[in-house]
Amino acid sequence: MTRRRPGRSLHRLVLRAIPIVVLASVALLASGCLGSSFAYVSHRSPDGSVLYFKVPTDWKVYDTKQVLSVQNGPLGPSEVKQLANGAWLEAASAGPKPSARAALSPGRRWPTAEMVVRPLTPTQQDTLSYQTMREAFLGADPLASNSGYQVLSYSPFASTDGVRGVRLVADIPKLTPTRTFGEIVESDRQGSFEFALEISCQVSCWGLNSQTIKQVLGSWTVKQAP
Repeated sequence: MTRRRPGRSLHRLVLRAIPIVVLASVALLASGCLGSSFAYVSHRSPDGSVLYFKVPTDWKVYDTKQVLSVQNGPLGPSEVKQLANGAWLEAASAGPKPSARAALSPGRRWPTAEMVVRPLTPTQQDTLSYQTMREAFLGADPLASNSGYQVLSYSPFASTDGVRGVRLVADIPKLTPTRTFGEIVESDRQGSFEFALEISCQVSCWGLNSQTIKQVLGSWTVKQAP
């Protein structure tokens, strides 16, 4: 992709010939306590780890083929398979006239989002830390004193089943207008996979959509297989 400044996105990292394990995907309309305004998405990896989250039904979601086509032009099934190398990645836009390209750009008046699952190489597993998780989308650590980001909230976490990760919200003054960026990045117990979600839009948009954005970020959950 060509859209992120500063830093590199996980999409670029995924596409640099990193072997990805194929994940099964299921998307179902939410019901009951989730409410009719959300769709529920779940993914199960071969080791049994399960990712699930919810997305507003009025957000347009783009699949791996559509994301890769933005980056590479029209693609046939074999080309998608080769480029993705088994990766799962999606993007979403809340805009009234959405497009895959817009979904892969920092949000302005409307939120945009990226969802990525990738395996980690042995070297990445050895160096996996809360810092590398914070750098997953931006390519830099927002907590660094010279990062240029204004961190609004940050919390590392570790669950009893071994899943650990970070939640972070920060303003990016380097972008005009200033964007607010939120991410949650997790790894499984073995550190074999990274599960990552980011949402962004300009500051005024974030304020207007804060409750919805918080629900999406808060719903991102990884459960380790027993």
